[in-house]
Amino acid sequence: MPPSSFRLPNFQYHLLAAVLAFSTGILPATAQTKLVATITLHKKEIPGAVVQRQDGSVALFLSQPGESAVRVLLLQPDGKVKWEKSIVKMQGLRVPIDPQQPTGPLSQTWIEKLYPTLEPLEVFAQGNTLYAAEVVDRDLERLEKQGDARHHDIVLQRVDSAGALKRFVLPYADISKHISVSSMGSYVEGGVFYQISREVSSRQGTDEYYLNSFDLDSQARQHVPLQLAKLNNSRWAPNFKESWKLLGHCKGITYLCRRYKSSTGSTPEPLVQQQYELLGFDNQGKQVAAMQPGLGLGDYRIVGKSLREAAFYLDPATETLLVSGAYQQTSKNRLLQEPVTAGFFLDRYALTGQQLSHQQVAYADALPAQQKALVQQLAESDGVMVFSDPATQKLVVDVALKGRYAALYFDEKLQFAKSVVTSEKERRKSLMATEYVYHLSPTVKNYSYNSNYITTPVMGEILPIYYFQTSAPLHQQTYALVLKAKDNQPYRRYIGTAAGGTGRMVLEISEPQGGTVKIHTIQ
Repeated sequence: MPPSSFRLPNFQYHLLAAVLAFSTGILPATAQTKLVATITLHKKEIPGAVVQRQDGSVALFLSQPGESAVRVLLLQPDGKVKWEKSIVKMQGLRVPIDPQQPTGPLSQTWIEKLYPTLEPLEVFAQGNTLYAAEVVDRDLERLEKQGDARHHDIVLQRVDSAGALKRFVLPYADISKHISVSSMGSYVEGGVFYQISREVSSRQGTDEYYLNSFDLDSQARQHVPLQLAKLNNSRWAPNFKESWKLLGHCKGITYLCRRYKSSTGSTPEPLVQQQYELLGFDNQGKQVAAMQPGLGLGDYRIVGKSLREAAFYLDPATETLLVSGAYQQTSKNRLLQEPVTAGFFLDRYALTGQQLSHQQVAYADALPAQQKALVQQLAESDGVMVFSDPATQKLVVDVALKGRYAALYFDEKLQFAKSVVTSEKERRKSLMATEYVYHLSPTVKNYSYNSNYITTPVMGEILPIYYFQTSAPLHQQTYALVLKAKDNQPYRRYIGTAAGGTGRMVLEISEPQGGTVKIHTIQ
């Protein structure tokens, strides 16, 4: 039986519609855009991170490859620089230029030359305070020779609301010096610094995750193992890599998710049946929430080694978790190599792990009969991107076809509205690849752009102006900036909340190194 549960009750869809909204205030019917400041960066400077404080001000972190000094500019909502500080990046990270080639000194480069980042330095905001955390690793190249930090220690720098800087050296647990420690993500609550750490030992063949906490006043600390399932990365499925990923932190709970190979069902051997797990841990490392998105699909499965992973989003505005992805129809015929993509699903959860809704849309049922040809093309796709418009409560599902792209629009009840199909040439002409406007947030740790290999945004990361250009004054004015730039598009755009919550500020970073930063306000 095909799925028929794609109708979404209004009260549940109200949560879904808020997935991109966050304390923006209401813009007037006709928004005004103004360029308020332009900052020229030094020739070698790289915009490694941009985070927004609670008061709407924006911290711009600028570094140079192989240098320890990181320049921090605090931009006020009117675009003026309130203060400039310098923090220290103790270590540099070298990575392979081409991961497919043998690793050697000549085949490596500083990671920030591949894409703007501060790694291994991690920055975030808590309220109006900025933090920079770094795990000391003896295998990394030291940029700052001075200091009392030892292998595995965490160096924490704190810049308070007034710009005062304080440095902490947080001693790590007493573990073997052969274990490699890396941060999956950090946060501060109630004067306590927390870090989700990954500990890997190639000698012992172990890969474990821990919650570390350090009370910045009393110096009390804890090192608690997180009870996570072991990863199964067998050689027979090299294109299907299992990994635990940090989704985020909200209200005392940290969420981690993974995609893994199912050991149940009668899926033909050449295929891989996928399942998902989403777990929540409190500040003592105790599991307090467990979810399995993508279940309840009836006769359908999430299969195929090449099927793109589902997208996970933690929405702090509505305090909910959303998972979306494609699902497929399989056959018991073991000669069948390629399953048919049948539709997409949307699962919504409360922070406690309670499932609020499970929606399932089958393309064959949702699209009208005259679009049968499109349904056949959708069957050959390998994933979806789902975005929500906070102004109209509509959804768009973007699907890559063979040589074309399809945008499927759904109303607030998940009823099909229309489809827009464009060729690759039209897609390039529309400059969609550069029209992403990323939301500013207190952290950049898990954004898709903060990776050399993952560049496709997921729900919650961007303002979807390409799909909903005329649905709101904010969309129209932001999209006007895109059109004004024509072929000279900036490297990246960020949008945040302006002073008083009555408007927005947009940052345009012209280049991945050097160049300028333009600040616009939309009132």
